[in-house]
Parts: sequence; structure tokens; C-alpha cells
Amino acid sequence: MVRTLDSASAPPATDQQRTRHYATKRVTGDGKWFGIRDLTATGSVITSLGAKPTVKDGEIRLFEQQMGVADARASFTPFPEVSGKKCARSPRQAEGATERNGVVAWMETASTNLYNVDWCVFVHNPASRATVLLGDSASVSNRIPPPAGGAVVAIGSKKAYWETAYPLTDAETTPISSKIMTNTLDSRAGLTTAVDKAKLPRVLGDDLYYVRSNDVDAAFAPDRFEIRKRDTAGRDTQVVSGPLAKDQRLSTLSASTGHISWVISNPNHTSLLHILDVKTNTAVTIKLGHGGPPTMDLASTDTLVAWGNGSASGDPGEYVYDLATGKLWKLGSQGGYSAILAKGKYIAWAHIEGSGPDGRAVYDVAEWKG
Repeated sequence: MVRTLDSASAPPATDQQRTRHYATKRVTGDGKWFGIRDLTATGSVITSLGAKPTVKDGEIRLFEQQMGVADARASFTPFPEVSGKKCARSPRQAEGATERNGVVAWMETASTNLYNVDWCVFVHNPASRATVLLGDSASVSNRIPPPAGGAVVAIGSKKAYWETAYPLTDAETTPISSKIMTNTLDSRAGLTTAVDKAKLPRVLGDDLYYVRSNDVDAAFAPDRFEIRKRDTAGRDTQVVSGPLAKDQRLSTLSASTGHISWVISNPNHTSLLHILDVKTNTAVTIKLGHGGPPTMDLASTDTLVAWGNGSASGDPGEYVYDLATGKLWKLGSQGGYSAILAKGKYIAWAHIEGSGPDGRAVYDVAEWKG
């Protein structure tokens, strides 16, 4: 059974649904700028902190960013820096971050246009009070194109997983695929391939979910996709399989207890969000008013699914679907940066303060009541 909703009909959420907790800061007292990367289950935010980028001779100049956690008072606690020569501190920027039970993993690049011409993946574990390098693109290939599914790092209790695109041969013109890399959280196991010709790694418990489709595996049927699960015993099973029309892609994936959510992108702004209850095999399909790019935000918890279209064109609304009530709510709308985070009982959605080069995303953090 499939139930269909349209995001265009979502009513605005009120204080009956969410209780505002605080608004994040965009600039510290010493003039450094916050970049909000993830939300924790206690309502704090994972942030990058650095000086405002400048433009010189037509080029964007980045300054060193530092990763850490900030609370409601904007009190910033940095993570320790990594020692060693590989991926040494230099002007870099974080492309994303994922927090799980205090452990934070993130990807950084020296690129100024956010294309993954290089990447380094780090993890901070509060238990060991250390930050370690899990892997770098130079260990995979000297030519790294943008990944098909963005720069999300998925965290299990012992391992981290992330996607990287790579050329299939050493020739200058060669087909591109994607694979899922992994390392243990202490980095001692070393960088290895978890799944080749796959994308969108997500972890629920310690089970790895991922996607197979023709855009990362030329041998796969171009009109189908699969969402698969690999458990801790190494068993690899199909969770969902479905059709893809011309120009459609499975662009975004999320997993929470009892539910799998994914977006089928469509360049004409008629993408679809599917939310599957894996126990009852019932689904909700929500029509989205944008193309469903891989850079959109899609977050899920045990109680809700939340999303925004990132910086893509189309509907800039930020939404929550409440799993218990089956109701859809609109939190806000921010053209150019429609972003939302969710963790535990908290949600955080973005709005931009200022305009032009001085514009910066600030997040409202709230407790979701449903």
C-alpha cells in the first residue's frame, strides 16, 4: 500500500509541533565564522570555524578551518588536530560531518568550488580524545572526480564508511564509477574498499545500507535501482528494488529504525521522496517541488523524516514528516540554502542572515513535539 502526499500542501508548523531551543550564531566575538555541519542528540551543533573567505585576483582564498562542537551559548570546543604530514592543516573546508554518540567524522577538501578533486576523511572520538585520519584521495587515485552521492560519512560503532568516485582505468578518458571506502574508527585497520560500484553508504546500528544503479555500475540495468543491506555477519541482501525512468536517479538515502527513505530525482522539478515502513511494507510517497539533487538534505530519526533542497532551484521549503501522526509540516523556506538537520528529538533548519557575500546560514534549533 502506498499513500501519496504533496509537499506543496503542507501547513506551517506551529509551537504545538516544535519548541524553539535556540538560534545558532554565525560569527564569534573574534570575527570567525561558524559553518553548521550536523546536529547532536543533545541539541548541540557540530561546526567548522574559520575566518571569512576572501576574493583576491578573482580567486576565492580559504583560511584554515577548525572542526568542533558548539552549544546554545555558542561556546566552541575544538577537536584536537591531527598530527602527521598527510592532510596536514592547510586552507581547507569541510564538506560535511556526521555525529553518532559523540563520535564525529567529516570530509575536507582544499577545493574552493566544493568539487572533490581531493578529500581527506577525519574522525574525532571523545573516548580517546583524539582526531585521526581515516583516508585520503591520493591513496585511491590521483584523479578524483565528484562522487555521485555527495560527501556524507556514515558511522558505525567500529567503522566509518564514505563514497568516492574513481576512474576505472589510468587513461585520461575513462568511465567513472563509485565505491564505498571504509576504515576502523581508530584507523588501525587501514583504508579498504567495503563495496565496489556502489553509492550512498548509510549505517543503521552496524548494518551498512547502500545503493546499486547504472550510474555507478555500467553492468546494472539502467531502468532499475537496488537498496541493499550488508550486516555484521557479511550477509548482503536486497531491501528495496524499483524502476527508474529516463534521467531519473536515486540521489539521496536515509535509514532509521523501522524506515528507509530515499529520493528519486527528476530534473524537471518533480522528484519523489519515498518513506518505506520495512515492518509493514507500506510506503508514503511525497511529491517534491524541486529536482532532488544529491546535495539536498534528507535526515531521519525514529520519529520523523526531514528534508530541504539544499542550494538547488525549485521549492526552497524545509519540511518534516511525522512518522507517528502521518502528517506533513513546513518549517520554513530559504531560497539558496534550504537545509535541515535532525537527531534524536531535535531538529534544526536554516535561514540566511545578511545578503550577498555577507549572507550566512543561521539555524533554528528546536525540540520536535509532533
